Order: sequence, then C-alpha cells, then structure tokens
Amino acid sequence: MTQSLTILRYLARKHGLAARDEPRQARQELVEQQVLDVRQGFVSNILMNKDYETKRADYLAATLEPQLDLLVKFLGDKQWLIGGQLSYVDFLAYDVLDWLKRFTPDTIGKYPTIGQYLDRFEALPAITAYQKSPQHKAWPIFGPRASWGAVQM
Repeated sequence: MTQSLTILRYLARKHGLAARDEPRQARQELVEQQVLDVRQGFVSNILMNKDYETKRADYLAATLEPQLDLLVKFLGDKQWLIGGQLSYVDFLAYDVLDWLKRFTPDTIGKYPTIGQYLDRFEALPAITAYQKSPQHKAWPIFGPRASWGAVQM
C-alpha cells in the first residue's frame, strides 16, 4: 500500500476504528470528505501561499467559517464525528483542527463545540501519553516549503 488515506482506512478497519454498519459508513465517508475539504482549503489558501496574510481574512470568513459551521452540525451533541464510536475520521479531523487552532485560535474559539471535541480527543489516554512523550514535537508542523507552520530555511 502506498496511498496515505488507503493505509489509514486499512489500519482503521484492522483496529476497530472504522464504522461497521452501512449508515455509519456513509456518515464516515461524508465526514471524511468534509474534513479533507477543510484541509485542502487551508493548504491551498494558506499553507502553500507565500502571500497568505493578504488572503487570511477572506479565507477565514468565506471558506473556513462555513466549513466549521458544517463540522459543528456533523458533531451536534455526539461525542465523536460518526456518533459514540471513535473512528479514523476523528484522527483526520483532530489533525486539521489542531493546525487551525494554532493558525487562528480566535476563529476556533468561536466554536465551543469544536473546542470541546479537541479537548475530548486530547484526553484520550493514548493521545495524552503521546503528547507528553519526547516523541511528540508540537512545532514545526510542516516542512520548510510551507508558508506557515514551518521552520523557514
């Protein structure tokens, strides 16, 4: 296997982190695509754009906030994105939302549901242990070609 999403889905099925019934699988696929849209919007508008500061306000208002509104609707009052079961899409979502929390904490702060979701994820024992370990590196997030989140060379 060589594609990262294929590997992620395979490992999720192998370790019980994928939906098992048809309705949850459909929801899982829908949320996966929504999270990937959020990620792609951030990558194209900010991460790989040397002039990202000039696009920042438009990106936040026109792209990111509507996407976050959708994620809040997906979450609703559920613990995890596909319901009561932690799944691989929660790992995808946490990764992207953590980037966004670092990039624009004020925007993420407007969404208490997302803040609570991030807190729940970070409170998972394995995640807490990893984040406290020497293997965890909070920064840089990206490689040197990134316009934000990287140690510039």
